[in-house]
Amino acid sequence: MQSSGVVVNDLNVKEMLTAILEFSYTISQWMGEKIVGLIRYLTSDHSGLTQLVDPVGVLAVLTFLLLVVHLTRKVAWFIIAAGWFLIIIRIVMILMDPEGPPPDGTSI
Repeated sequence: MQSSGVVVNDLNVKEMLTAILEFSYTISQWMGEKIVGLIRYLTSDHSGLTQLVDPVGVLAVLTFLLLVVHLTRKVAWFIIAAGWFLIIIRIVMILMDPEGPPPDGTSI
């Protein structure tokens, strides 16, 4: 008996997950190096700061993702609020129309 579900190759899923994790590590590593480099530039060139590259990079990536999510939510709420405002304006315009709806039922 055959199943009608989609068969996913485990190797492909593992390869994709590995690629995603490698990409995110590369980005966090790069950001960590830049931030620690800036700190080393602004302060004394202390060699112990290099051990903070990975944690600083991961925190920077997480902070960036949270900022993007926060801004996206604000934009979504702005669009929803603007939509409700325009709907209310349209309702008021319909109710304020002294002639009422056209006799043939067509819209304005």
